Order: sequence, then C-alpha cells, then structure tokens
Amino acid sequence: MSIEKIGWRNSIRAETKDILDELRIDAQKLIDSSVSKSTKKSYMGDFAKFRYWCIGHEQTVNPASVETVVLYLTSLKNRKYSTIARAATSINRIYQMANLDSPIESPEVRSLLKGLRREIGISCEQTKPLFWAQVIRMVSQELPSFLGMRNKALIALGWCGAFRRSELCAMNIEDLERIDTGFVVTIRKSKTDQEAQGVKVYIPEAPQNSPVCPVRAVEQLIARMNLKEGPLFIRSHCRLDDFFIPRSGDRLSEQSVTHVVKKMVRNIGLNAVNYSAHSLRRGFATEAAKLGIPERLIARQTRHKSMTVLRRYIDDGLLTANNALSFIFSKHAAGRAHPPLEESATHPEGDQPAEGLGEAVEPFAASVLEVPFLDLVE
Repeated sequence: MSIEKIGWRNSIRAETKDILDELRIDAQKLIDSSVSKSTKKSYMGDFAKFRYWCIGHEQTVNPASVETVVLYLTSLKNRKYSTIARAATSINRIYQMANLDSPIESPEVRSLLKGLRREIGISCEQTKPLFWAQVIRMVSQELPSFLGMRNKALIALGWCGAFRRSELCAMNIEDLERIDTGFVVTIRKSKTDQEAQGVKVYIPEAPQNSPVCPVRAVEQLIARMNLKEGPLFIRSHCRLDDFFIPRSGDRLSEQSVTHVVKKMVRNIGLNAVNYSAHSLRRGFATEAAKLGIPERLIARQTRHKSMTVLRRYIDDGLLTANNALSFIFSKHAAGRAHPPLEESATHPEGDQPAEGLGEAVEPFAASVLEVPFLDLVE
C-alpha cells in the first residue's frame, strides 16, 4: 500500500474520531437537558446533604452501600415523609446519572420507605389558599410606586391565571396579546411542559367597578416601565420603591415572588408562614370549586396534568358545601330555613356534571373567569 493511501486513511480515521467525539458531546448535552436546571439543583442539594452526612459518620459515598443509605434515611425519621422521599429520589437520580447502581432500588431501602410511610404518614401539609377577597385587600394596600405597581400586577395576574411562580418569572411583555376583552397570555414553557409546546391562558378584563383588575394592573405596569419587550416582572434597585433600571439580568427570581406574597400577606394581618407563591394558584382552584364551577373548566385555567392534585383543592373548596351537620342545624333552627342542597362540582364517574347541573354551567364555557369576577367585586 502506498504512503499516500495510508496517509489518506489515517486522515479519514482522525476526522471520523473528531466527528464521533462531537456527537458524544452533543448527545450528553441532550441527555442533560432531559432534566430541568431547577430539578438538577434540587437533586444536587439533597445529595450534598447525604454526602456531608456520610463524611461526618465515616461512611463511603462513592458508591454508598445499602446499609449507609438505610441509616441515612432512618436519621431523617423526624422529618416529613415528603422530605425523606425527596432525599431518596435525589440520591437515586444522582447515581443513575453517574451510571452507577443505585442502593435506593434495593429491597431493604424499599421496605424502609414503606415502614416510614406507615410510621410517619403521608398526609400533605400544604400552604393555605389565598381567596379573591384577600387578594383585593393585599393589592389595595400597595402604593402607586413602581414596586407597588409591580407587586399589584404580580399578585392579580398570578391569582387570575393560576400561574406557577416559575411561569410568572419567565413571562415576557411580548407574551401578552391584548384583545378586546382582556389578555391572551402565552406560557412558552412550564413545569409540566418541559418540551416547550406552549399553552395560551385567557385573562378577561374585570368590570369597571372592580377594585382589582389583572389586565389594567399589568397595563399600568408596562406603561410605567415604558417597555415593549423583555421581562414583565423585574427587580427594583437600590432598595428604593420607585427606582428601577431595566436590564436583561434583572428578571424577578422565583424566591422573590414568594417573598412578595409573604410580605403582602403580612400587611393584611395573616401569618406569612402558612402562605407562599403557590397560595395564589391553589386559591384560584379552591375558590372556583366553592362557587360550583365544573372541574373541567377549573382545569382549563390551572392547566393541571394531574387531576388528583386538582381534586384535592376542589375538595377543600367543597368542604363547607352540602355539610350534613350544617343541614341538621339549619333544619332544626327555629324560624330558619335549611340551605338547599347543591350538586357537587366533582363526579366520581367522570367529568360529566350531575343531572340538572349541565344547564347551569354552560354559560361558563368561554372561561372560568367569565364568572363576574367570582361575584366578589361588590
């Protein structure tokens, strides 16, 4: 074989190797992108706690034995089960991403988790919902400064759209389309839409006599910022309520949204410990259920993928409706008529409304919020 052919073949092999190396790098990037950055951050934070525990107790972490994981999870027995389950999930996912055998998959760890569920219980202690009347009180106390306008728009839009805090932080001005009756908000990517297929949410304009209107609040904020694109919710500067400089890196963080909610909750005399940014989303679903709005229309606005979670909020809203004891008290109270029984908004057999309820709920077909702002604006 000639020297030229040997050189040519070596050149082809070198080029092929470079191409394969680039493909391996691209493939790893795509694999890494299968998990969101926030989820990875949670995994790494939980695994760091496990690693520090192993170092402090002279246990091997790379890889950890089944006994080590069992002992670590047992040390968390005084925590909520959800905390323990999250720690186990994080440890499991880190080992999987490192192509190592995960001790979490062992029968011993599975049995331990089952025993912890029985011992601790798996009841969900959730943040309390914020109702529309409370939102009105919160928003009404804000000053007409930039910070006040931002917080007012953040809370009003967050509640009416049942938005997650990540969705509010990622929202841009150009994602809002103004139509005659309100806004059509495009959510380009969310917790349940990691592939960024996008979804549109309709936010109607409140009546003129309503003390709070999400559409007008957002329009006032945009006019104050004098911007046509970029982040809708940005940070203030120099700790001054009415001072801001719009820059690309000044998008409001998720933790800041929670801070704003807690601050405004304290302003109306509530215990901020019981509330978070999720209180807006949960409050919408719970209040809609109390008003008898059908499940399918609530889900259209909240965009819940899991109807189990949504029904938990609906059950909270219906807790005081059709209560047997209230019916008995009213029945036997002198000179008082008992309250009429109402049909439930949930249906075990499916999403079909109970007989006689269909005619009453059809006017809600366009949007959940087409109810005259939940009859609470008066």
